[in-house]
Order: sequence, then structure tokens, then C-alpha cells
Amino acid sequence: SCSDSSMGMFIESKMGRVIITSLEPGYPAYKSGKIQAGDEILDIHGVPAENTDIDELKHIVSGIKDHIVRIKLMRDGEVFEVDIPLRAKQTADAFGIQEKEEIRFPSGDLDSELSRIYGTHAQRLLERLAQSRLHHARKLQEELDLIAGEHERRVERELALARAAAHARL
Repeated sequence: SCSDSSMGMFIESKMGRVIITSLEPGYPAYKSGKIQAGDEILDIHGVPAENTDIDELKHIVSGIKDHIVRIKLMRDGEVFEVDIPLRAKQTADAFGIQEKEEIRFPSGDLDSELSRIYGTHAQRLLERLAQSRLHHARKLQEELDLIAGEHERRVERELALARAAAHARL
């Protein structure tokens, strides 16, 4: 998940799609009243977001000169556009993230900080995330096992054909 501090959006890439995970109250995206968590970003200023690295999207926003970011979104299959105003300073550093900046939390790590702030709700979300990752890892392993099995059967068929051809030559 990546924070866009100028517009007040948290976004993440899921299977090539860029999804807004939450909005920061008081920031332009929230104030627009048109954007919600779960909305998919289709493009930013005419540049498709699908399969685009989040750092590249940050670069696009930081290069916008007219201080208005036009975002094309999709919610429940419906496509719509929203213009988000940026102040000059926000445009220069659109996502407000320093590459070498270290984030420190009063309680130590992010998991502890989330638990401190949001209590058991955050812990349940972290557990669901871990379960989701485990589920995806199992699915990937199943697919790899299937591919390996198909490959093994193909090799066995080719060996059988080679043996039969060698036997026929004798």
C-alpha cells in the first residue's frame, strides 16, 4: 500500500489493477465526496494505471503542471472521472514520500502500531491478510504442481515414443 499524501489516498496494486484502499479525511480526494475505498484507478491524467508501477503513477502526478489531477475511476462496473485540485507544493512532491526516510512508530513496528491504534480490528485485518496470502500461495503451488505433472507426463510419452522407435529399428 502506498500513500498519496497530496490527494490523501492510500493505493495498492492488486494483480495489475490499482485500487484505492482508504482516504485521509480533510484531503482533496476525501473532500471531493466522489471517491471511495475500493474504487479502481483506470487512468491518471490520461495515462492508463493498469499494470503501471505505483512509482510511475507517483511520477505522473508529480509532473502535473496545472494543479488539477484528473483521475478516471471505476466502481461497481461504472466508469467516472474526478478532478482533484493540488496546491503548488503538493504538485511538486505529489506523494510526499522521501526514498530514504525511515518511518518510526511509538510502539515499535507497524503491526504493533495498528493494534495500538485500532485494537483488535487491526489484528483481525492482519490475520485476514495472512490467510489471503497463504490461500494465494497454496493456489500457486497447486498450479505449479499441475504444470509439473503435465511436464512429467509429456516427458514419459516422449521417452515411450523414443523407446518404441529404437525398438522398431532393431
